[in-house]
Amino acid sequence: MEEKKRTWFAVLISCVILLAVGYGFALNFFRDTAQIVVADPSATDGQGSDTETPGGSQWLPVEVTPQTVQSIIADMDRYQSYERTVEICYFWGEGEASLITASVVE
Repeated sequence: MEEKKRTWFAVLISCVILLAVGYGFALNFFRDTAQIVVADPSATDGQGSDTETPGGSQWLPVEVTPQTVQSIIADMDRYQSYERTVEICYFWGEGEASLITASVVE
């Protein structure tokens, strides 16, 4: 009888461990990744802009149709290159550490 209790206890502990590991993976798997928004360095803060319309609105609405979409895309300003750098620092006991740097330039 003692052997059955130990077996059930081991199965229960194994199930709890599997659920915890599965939950940890599920959190990372279903989490949204961070979005990177690139700011325009030449953009103004919106005060004193020459794009103001007579109604006081700063933006002029534009209608995009299948006939005009290609010309609108051609007129858009794009950055010539992008750069992204990530640094990861791993710490171990007794002051030991390791730094990993990854950089992507497009």
